[in-house]
Amino acid sequence: MEHKILVVDDELMVRNVIQRMLQREDYQVKSVDTGREAIREFQKYQPSLVILDLHLDDMDGLTVMSELKQISPDTLIILITAYADVETAVKAMREGAYDFIQKPFMVEELVLIIRKAMETIQLKHEVKLLRQLHLDLNDISPRLGNSPKMKRLLKRIEEIAITEMPVLLTGEIGTEKELIARYIHHLSNRFSKPLIKIDCEKMAPQFEEAIFEFNTEQDEISLKAEWYEKLNKSTLLLDDIDRTSLNFQDTLIQYLKCGEPTFIRKNKSIFRLLATSSTPLADSVNSGKFRNSLFQFLKSGEIKIPALREHSEDILPIAHYFLERANARFKKNTIGFTPKAKEILVSLAFKENTRELRQLIDRLIFLFNKDYIDAEDLIQTGLCESQFCFQLPVHLNRQQQNEKVMPALIHKVISKTMEIANGDLKKASQLLGLNEMHLNAFLTHRE
Repeated sequence: MEHKILVVDDELMVRNVIQRMLQREDYQVKSVDTGREAIREFQKYQPSLVILDLHLDDMDGLTVMSELKQISPDTLIILITAYADVETAVKAMREGAYDFIQKPFMVEELVLIIRKAMETIQLKHEVKLLRQLHLDLNDISPRLGNSPKMKRLLKRIEEIAITEMPVLLTGEIGTEKELIARYIHHLSNRFSKPLIKIDCEKMAPQFEEAIFEFNTEQDEISLKAEWYEKLNKSTLLLDDIDRTSLNFQDTLIQYLKCGEPTFIRKNKSIFRLLATSSTPLADSVNSGKFRNSLFQFLKSGEIKIPALREHSEDILPIAHYFLERANARFKKNTIGFTPKAKEILVSLAFKENTRELRQLIDRLIFLFNKDYIDAEDLIQTGLCESQFCFQLPVHLNRQQQNEKVMPALIHKVISKTMEIANGDLKKASQLLGLNEMHLNAFLTHRE
């Protein structure tokens, strides 16, 4: 998470000292000298934290704070005050200021307050992210599924969560790997610290040089100061670790070469490692795209998340879970699905698994305002027309599929559409996007 700070003080020397100090701490910083400029810059810059002098030339600091809080109530504000203004500063804290510091102050003292503020910001961000993911301890089970297979998976997740083992979460796209990673962090003894996620697919080249520093004389690797602060006693999630470069993998395993699941070495932080992969890492190892040493390190804590089609009995309960959430979000009152709609739902391939199911339900609830979603609604969304939800046998080549499977598949799609249309040829042709005469000819020929 990127932290931006706005410094507001009418004394140039104070602004310069604070700005240089914050830049050394690797924060992004802007500074202004008036209250009005602070309000304008605040709206454009959108900082995480504001350091605000109580006495400005053009405006009272409390008035500025009130204006900023109206724009963004969650932004933290640290007040700079003279000794005589302590009572005012305490009052300001009751009204929403995070903390205050008296002039003259030691730079180290301000740094400590800012670090604590940043920890608070990170925790608030984590809570917000948990809410966005609808992560509640009581909701994880209905979101993953309640079938015997998923109950066993959830038990495994909860058993490993309370340990300090590294965890590798593998599964197809959309199988809730990040949700499970956050659940593991939520159950661990590190929950009071943030989970730091790195999206490996967007990782810049030579990213390892941004995190680690190398002592070639002593052949040691340690974290750079800013990453030490971020990761100390936290959880690190490497999302899509299979997308990392071989150089990054080499550096990471060298850093972790002590072989323990948590790492306590000189100049190193204590953190727990979680990783996700949408491709089997064993295949990546065999193709030379992933280091076997790192794979073996992660393998002991591997959790394989099944595709939705592998526990299809969970599709309808999960669909109802997402339906309730979509009702609340879109202010609708849809009760459920008709029998024919349920039949289609459980036959869908869902190549992107739970993510695709959630998107389908969201779209249905958004588009239709009715008590029950029916089969025609599913077709009209356009999400299942192309796949009408029947998977081709993977053991046949394309020619065999064309010769043996496709005619039967086409017949099955048309038959199901006729069933949905209650035998109405015109309605079925409209649903399929076919000429009515051609559809009639096909049905006559099949008979």
